Amino acid sequence: LGLTCSTKTVFLDLSARGQSIGRVFIRVMGDRPHGQQFIMLVLGTEGPTYKGTKFTVESCGNFGIGIQKYITESGPISDEPLLATLKPVKYDIGLRGWLVPNWSEKGTFMIVTQNKEKNRFHGHFGDVITGLEVIDRAASSEFNITDVTISECGIVLDNK
Repeated sequence: LGLTCSTKTVFLDLSARGQSIGRVFIRVMGDRPHGQQFIMLVLGTEGPTYKGTKFTVESCGNFGIGIQKYITESGPISDEPLLATLKPVKYDIGLRGWLVPNWSEKGTFMIVTQNKEKNRFHGHFGDVITGLEVIDRAASSEFNITDVTISECGIVLDNK
């Protein structure tokens, strides 16, 4: 699939309580280990997947929403990395719409929802290109964030 060297666009369909919230499109940097792992978990190529996982609200001023665990092939949830190449990465000041690791050596992610001067995140590896309003709605008081699920996810194929 050529996932290790180029930027890919993926989608996440979010739902809560049986109701669709919407679709988010994310440009993922496939040349970065966290980006490679994210694509693997979106596609489920190694068994584990983000499909069916639930979001959590992050602490520290509610600056983003993220996944703390993913569903393994045998059913249990895990946060273990799929790639041995995941290492601690430098901190960057995070911007709204960034895709960042929750923990630099785990299989988790967070989407930054707020621009704050003090936001510092482990290595940025993707950007929301459309659907930030879906993320905002999922993070709003309309839903209990732990009811928000990735109901479907996949890669957007090039038209070439």
